[in-house]
Amino acid sequence: MKYPLLSLLALFFPFASSSAENHHDWEDNHVLQINREPARAYFIPFGESKGDRMLSLNGDWLFRWTKTPEERIIDFYRTDYDASSWKTLAVPANWEVNGYGTPIYISAGYPFKIDPPYVMKEPKKEWTTYVERNPTGQYKRTFTLPNGWLEGQTFLRFEGVMSAFYVWINGEKVGYSQGSMEPSEFNVTPYIKKGENQIAIEVYKYSDGSYLEDQDFWRFGGIHRDVLLYHTPDIRLRDVAVRTTQDKDGWTLVINPQFSVYNGETGEASHLVATLLDNGRPVGCDSVATDEVLDLQHKAARMNEWFPQRGYRKFNRMEMKVKNPRLWSAEHPSLYTLRLQLQDDKGQTIEQVNQKVGFRTIEIKDGQLLVNGQAIKIRGVNRHEHDPHTARVMSEALMLKDLQLMKEANINAVRTSHYPNCPRWYELCDSIGMYVMDEADIETHGLRGTLASTPDWGDAFLDRAIRMAERDKNHPSIIFWSLGNESGYGPNHAAMSAWLHEFDPTRPVHYEGAQGDPDPLTVDVISRFYPRVMQEYLNPGIPEGSDKERAENARWERLLEIAQREGDHCTWVGSDRGPRPVLTSEYAHCMGNALGNFKEYWDEINSNKRMLGGFIWDWVDQGIIKDGKVLYGGDFGDKPNLHAFCMNGVVMSDRTLTPKYYEVQAVYGNGPEVKVNTQKPKSLKAKSQTSAINHYVSTIKPQVFRAPTDNDKSFGNWLAKDWKRCGLDTLRIPMSMEQQGNEWTFTFTIPDSLPPLPRLGIVIELPRDYEQLTWYGRGPWDNYPDRKQSCPIGWWKSTVSEQYVHYPRPQDSGNHEECTLVELKTKKGKGIRIEAVDTPFSFSALPYSALYLASKTHDYELQDQGKVYLSIDCAVMGLGNSSCGPGVLKKYTVPTTPQTLRIRILPIE
Repeated sequence: MKYPLLSLLALFFPFASSSAENHHDWEDNHVLQINREPARAYFIPFGESKGDRMLSLNGDWLFRWTKTPEERIIDFYRTDYDASSWKTLAVPANWEVNGYGTPIYISAGYPFKIDPPYVMKEPKKEWTTYVERNPTGQYKRTFTLPNGWLEGQTFLRFEGVMSAFYVWINGEKVGYSQGSMEPSEFNVTPYIKKGENQIAIEVYKYSDGSYLEDQDFWRFGGIHRDVLLYHTPDIRLRDVAVRTTQDKDGWTLVINPQFSVYNGETGEASHLVATLLDNGRPVGCDSVATDEVLDLQHKAARMNEWFPQRGYRKFNRMEMKVKNPRLWSAEHPSLYTLRLQLQDDKGQTIEQVNQKVGFRTIEIKDGQLLVNGQAIKIRGVNRHEHDPHTARVMSEALMLKDLQLMKEANINAVRTSHYPNCPRWYELCDSIGMYVMDEADIETHGLRGTLASTPDWGDAFLDRAIRMAERDKNHPSIIFWSLGNESGYGPNHAAMSAWLHEFDPTRPVHYEGAQGDPDPLTVDVISRFYPRVMQEYLNPGIPEGSDKERAENARWERLLEIAQREGDHCTWVGSDRGPRPVLTSEYAHCMGNALGNFKEYWDEINSNKRMLGGFIWDWVDQGIIKDGKVLYGGDFGDKPNLHAFCMNGVVMSDRTLTPKYYEVQAVYGNGPEVKVNTQKPKSLKAKSQTSAINHYVSTIKPQVFRAPTDNDKSFGNWLAKDWKRCGLDTLRIPMSMEQQGNEWTFTFTIPDSLPPLPRLGIVIELPRDYEQLTWYGRGPWDNYPDRKQSCPIGWWKSTVSEQYVHYPRPQDSGNHEECTLVELKTKKGKGIRIEAVDTPFSFSALPYSALYLASKTHDYELQDQGKVYLSIDCAVMGLGNSSCGPGVLKKYTVPTTPQTLRIRILPIE
């Protein structure tokens, strides 16, 4: 009896056919692309003028979204399929901020059930992905092929799609690609026709590639970067790499072009002319025959010269000696223009490409990073691509605003945490002057280091490193390659590092996860997260004098100790084989009211030449603004989520500046300590005690509680938890009050049973019309014992309404240190004045009480309470870094011994 082959397979392998039917390219870590072009440097070729061979496909597309792939229309790409009833969606755009699906904020962990490479397994019923298992977007539009494009080659380019997609042209399948933050190109020449053409795209939010994209950010889907078509002749400049080198004879620009040919072209009658321009003036020129580079005959002599049997490949196809060039650095971002012209044998230009060139060298010498021979310190920030209205879609205006604000804050470096950014960002960094650590789109936080040591995933790791480096290799602003973030360490990282070192020996390689004793030699800099300084930290619950430390503190290393140890030698070709620089790739976690002891970090960084600096986490709050409200994780019903942990920017989501920003500006500016003005304010003449003052004094209460900051809540919630456990929010500690005329003395006794206090002082309730505020002390914005470098002592004026900093999650703010006078008045001039009798005090004047702030979870919930809450403190706890990092330094805590506050309370009539 004969059986069909499929029947036999089913008989002996009952799951074989089912498995084949359920196979998806986007759940197969071996299928990284279908028909995708090799990665190359970022440029768009042109004929006579820029853009004359490019067609943007940005704009409105017909769009259909489904919660699962099963709900999609299988054959929507057919040319006879009528999608006119579909809605429209702009490209680029993320779905979730346009009404399609649920934004999900997770810091570490996957929104789907973990089972690599699969993303469609059933998760917990309460999770968002139980219903929105794998959101799928289908896009259609038409375009008119420009005249002349049927001759030559046409390419379709996607700058970024989350996270995997297929593309069809005129009903024919062109290819597939994955990787949310890397570009994808397809040669669509065989599929296009004269006149109107149809294009269809099918995008999957989750794919096996999502296992490599577990970054601390919102999980979005969609086409979030530009889409375009560009046209080339049948011989084209496919790629070009440029380097600048310096030796005893001076500077040299080295160029390595690559070509592609089609339809019988051989390149025999063409050559590439390279001209270096300085503000339009030629300063160098060279040319190379196209067929020499192509070597279609694979001549032994050519291969031996450029790709020898043994030893390194040669790079310098073209060279230009440039005498005394203006050098590129973040402080002086001098750029030249490299004009590349592909010409025929008659000298007619076939195709042109322009690339910006910056002359600079990078070295590691004696434990320092040198740019153009000068040691630098990294005064950096980590930066997510985030717009509070458009999510991952970045406008040039917002990128320029970010760079402007960074430069004004003395920031000189950005880590592209944790993926390659949109290509325009690097061009702006080149032109404005910003050092860049370019980071591969690899983070497997939810799987720790599992995939890094799984050979089966080696190609996927390497693919992302290659696509990053190939695209960005010509940018002078990039001074590091980074292998990704929080993915453990394994052979797959070693393979990435080896490839990057051989591909580009001019840049060092970074990866914080490469740690050991010593750190693996695959990285050229010692890197750590959230280090401690060498000073003593607060460790509540640990016996005095004990050498133990709380886990929240002890988990973090001390960066200066690493810099002081022996060994850690660099093996990179661009080093002197001496010690490696020491860097903190994330530190000073800026969640909410934060950035405590930032000065102490930089005192240590400046004390040791091996200390390279660091990147603050991070630049901008990842809030989503909807109906005027700033929302964070969980506000969309997204599960699982990590609430407000996405709100850790130096600036707010809409780029509103914060006191943290000015502290960065001051410390990164490395300016001298602001001198204290010793001139004492004049006292008012003592007046008889009025009934108003008696009334205000009657409202005085002892106060030891503050609305917990994000740092107070921290990883283990240990401070805020202890405060709640002890009822600190309503506790009135023992306080004696003595009056002598207009002078009042408050003495506080702190019970041994209490945890470390957030503050120690009094609170006075005043009428709400006491709005006008004047003080002598630190200002103009709020400051704390461990964050006051940006606030000199002097006379300051403000209003009570302006004192509260509207962090998306309410918490303490508005404090001012080292004050000797504060006045609150109505518009008519009536008010109250508080003077220090001997020791300066801290104060805040807010329209909200500490209890009220602590009871709210969102800023938009706050309502004016109709009072002014004037807090006068003899001590305030610092801010520290505990939302992700070490806690508060002990020197910035409230003393446990009895404390005295002596003030003068005077009426203002």
